Amino acid sequence: MEVTLVKADPWHWEQIVKDEKANQTKLYFPSLTDPEELQASNVYHLRVGIKNSGHISFKFHGNEAEINELLVLPEFQSRGIGKIAIQQVVDYLQSRSITLIWLVTHPENTWAIAVYQKTGFKTVDRMENPYGDGEPRIKMEYRF
Repeated sequence: MEVTLVKADPWHWEQIVKDEKANQTKLYFPSLTDPEELQASNVYHLRVGIKNSGHISFKFHGNEAEINELLVLPEFQSRGIGKIAIQQVVDYLQSRSITLIWLVTHPENTWAIAVYQKTGFKTVDRMENPYGDGEPRIKMEYRF
Protein backbone atom coordinates (compact mmCIF):
# COMPACT_ATOMS: atom_id res chain seq x y z
CA MET A 1 0.00 0.00 0.00
CA GLU A 2 1.29 3.45 -0.86
CA VAL A 3 0.95 6.06 1.87
CA THR A 4 1.97 9.64 1.12
CA LEU A 5 2.75 12.16 3.84
CA VAL A 6 1.51 15.63 2.88
CA LYS A 7 2.49 18.64 5.01
CA ALA A 8 -0.57 20.11 6.72
CA ASP A 9 -0.99 23.86 6.51
CA PRO A 10 -2.80 26.08 9.04
CA TRP A 11 -6.00 26.01 6.97
CA HIS A 12 -6.13 22.21 7.52
CA TRP A 13 -5.91 22.47 11.29
CA GLU A 14 -9.66 22.74 11.84
CA GLN A 15 -10.16 19.29 10.26
CA ILE A 16 -7.25 17.86 12.24
CA VAL A 17 -8.75 19.14 15.51
CA LYS A 18 -12.14 17.71 14.50
CA ASP A 19 -10.58 14.28 13.75
CA GLU A 20 -8.67 14.37 17.04
CA LYS A 21 -11.77 15.09 19.12
CA ALA A 22 -13.91 12.56 17.25
CA ASN A 23 -11.42 9.76 17.94
CA GLN A 24 -10.54 10.51 21.58
CA THR A 25 -10.79 7.47 23.86
CA LYS A 26 -9.25 6.32 27.11
CA LEU A 27 -6.39 4.86 25.05
CA TYR A 28 -5.95 7.79 22.69
CA PHE A 29 -5.28 11.23 24.15
CA PRO A 30 -5.29 13.80 21.34
CA SER A 31 -2.50 16.37 21.62
CA LEU A 32 -3.33 18.38 18.52
CA THR A 33 -6.45 20.12 19.81
CA ASP A 34 -4.47 23.12 21.08
CA PRO A 35 -3.54 25.74 18.43
CA GLU A 36 -0.16 26.31 20.10
CA GLU A 37 0.63 22.59 19.93
CA LEU A 38 -0.38 22.51 16.26
CA GLN A 39 1.85 25.48 15.50
CA ALA A 40 4.83 23.93 17.33
CA SER A 41 4.50 20.60 15.51
CA ASN A 42 5.34 19.31 12.05
CA VAL A 43 1.97 17.88 11.03
CA TYR A 44 1.44 15.65 7.99
CA HIS A 45 -1.73 14.17 6.52
CA LEU A 46 -1.59 10.47 5.70
CA ARG A 47 -2.95 9.98 2.20
CA VAL A 48 -3.92 6.75 0.52
CA GLY A 49 -4.53 7.77 -3.06
CA ILE A 50 -6.44 11.03 -2.72
CA LYS A 51 -8.13 10.06 0.55
CA ASN A 52 -7.06 11.44 3.90
CA SER A 53 -6.49 8.47 6.21
CA GLY A 54 -5.21 10.31 9.28
CA HIS A 55 -2.21 12.35 10.37
CA ILE A 56 1.15 12.16 12.11
CA SER A 57 3.14 14.89 13.79
CA PHE A 58 6.50 15.38 15.43
CA LYS A 59 8.54 18.07 17.13
CA PHE A 60 12.27 18.68 17.21
CA HIS A 61 14.07 18.94 20.55
CA GLY A 62 17.70 19.66 19.63
CA ASN A 63 19.14 16.44 18.18
CA GLU A 64 16.09 14.48 19.37
CA ALA A 65 12.53 14.35 18.07
CA GLU A 66 9.18 13.53 19.65
CA ILE A 67 6.40 11.87 17.68
CA ASN A 68 3.54 13.60 19.43
CA GLU A 69 0.66 12.26 17.35
CA LEU A 70 -0.36 9.38 15.13
CA LEU A 71 -3.99 9.02 14.17
CA VAL A 72 -5.18 6.54 11.56
CA LEU A 73 -8.88 7.09 10.97
CA PRO A 74 -11.02 4.05 11.91
CA GLU A 75 -12.03 3.21 8.35
CA PHE A 76 -8.32 2.92 7.39
CA GLN A 77 -7.06 0.93 10.37
CA SER A 78 -5.57 -2.58 10.11
CA ARG A 79 -4.05 -1.87 6.68
CA GLY A 80 -0.47 -1.11 7.75
CA ILE A 81 -0.85 2.65 7.27
CA GLY A 82 0.43 3.51 10.75
CA LYS A 83 3.55 1.37 10.36
CA ILE A 84 4.31 2.88 6.95
CA ALA A 85 3.83 6.42 8.28
CA ILE A 86 6.05 5.80 11.32
CA GLN A 87 8.77 4.29 9.13
CA GLN A 88 8.66 7.28 6.76
CA VAL A 89 9.01 9.69 9.69
CA VAL A 90 11.86 7.62 11.19
CA ASP A 91 13.67 7.68 7.82
CA TYR A 92 13.14 11.43 7.47
CA LEU A 93 14.35 12.15 10.99
CA GLN A 94 17.42 9.97 10.48
CA SER A 95 18.26 12.02 7.37
CA ARG A 96 18.11 15.13 9.61
CA SER A 97 20.79 13.64 11.92
CA ILE A 98 18.36 13.03 14.78
CA THR A 99 19.89 10.57 17.26
CA LEU A 100 16.80 9.67 19.31
CA ILE A 101 13.05 9.62 18.64
CA TRP A 102 10.61 9.24 21.51
CA LEU A 103 6.86 9.01 21.96
CA VAL A 104 4.29 8.41 24.68
CA THR A 105 1.27 6.10 24.46
CA HIS A 106 -1.24 4.38 26.74
CA PRO A 107 -0.01 0.97 27.99
CA GLU A 108 -3.33 -0.64 26.97
CA ASN A 109 -3.09 0.71 23.41
CA THR A 110 -1.73 -2.60 22.18
CA TRP A 111 -2.32 -1.76 18.51
CA ALA A 112 -0.11 1.33 18.71
CA ILE A 113 2.54 -0.40 20.82
CA ALA A 114 2.76 -3.26 18.28
CA VAL A 115 3.15 -0.77 15.41
CA TYR A 116 5.89 1.12 17.24
CA GLN A 117 7.71 -2.10 18.17
CA LYS A 118 7.59 -3.34 14.56
CA THR A 119 9.40 -0.16 13.51
CA GLY A 120 12.09 -0.53 16.18
CA PHE A 121 10.79 1.41 19.20
CA LYS A 122 11.49 0.04 22.68
CA THR A 123 9.58 0.74 25.90
CA VAL A 124 11.83 2.65 28.32
CA ASP A 125 9.55 4.06 31.03
CA ARG A 126 6.09 3.98 32.56
CA MET A 127 4.55 7.20 33.86
CA GLU A 128 1.52 7.49 36.12
CA ASN A 129 -0.96 10.22 35.13
CA PRO A 130 1.40 12.50 33.13
CA TYR A 131 -1.50 14.34 31.43
CA GLY A 132 -3.71 14.72 34.49
CA ASP A 133 -6.42 12.43 33.11
CA GLY A 134 -5.87 9.67 35.66
CA GLU A 135 -4.35 7.34 33.05
CA PRO A 136 -0.82 5.90 32.88
CA ARG A 137 1.41 6.17 29.81
CA ILE A 138 4.54 4.47 28.56
CA LYS A 139 7.48 6.15 26.89
CA MET A 140 9.04 4.44 23.89
CA GLU A 141 12.30 5.31 22.14
CA TYR A 142 14.02 4.66 18.85
CA ARG A 143 17.80 5.14 18.88
CA PHE A 144 19.92 5.40 15.76
